[in-house]
Amino acid sequence: MLTERTLAIYLKKLREAFPRQTDTFFDILTERIIANGFSDQRLADAVNNVIDNFRYKELSVADIIQYDKRVKLYTYTEAATMVTAGKATFEDFETREINGIIYRVLKSDLTP
Repeated sequence: MLTERTLAIYLKKLREAFPRQTDTFFDILTERIIANGFSDQRLADAVNNVIDNFRYKELSVADIIQYDKRVKLYTYTEAATMVTAGKATFEDFETREINGIIYRVLKSDLTP
């Protein structure tokens, strides 16, 4: 869930990092953030990603909105296959339960 406080904090960060952007840009960005159902964490990740990695001349709304960090989910069998092939160890994985099903994710995919 996106809170007003988080929205204000990260819009302020963007304004400071990209001072040439107009108020209209931030109005549209705010509208699109809300319409796309951002959570506090997704907004923080998206803004931090843009601040850390942006290399172009002008920031666009899509640079923020399109960011969505996802990780690959592995079944036990897929994880075991990777371990057997020497591509990973079971210690490289964490478990996640989604809709009652246990999956594994690589810890390295979870780090920013």
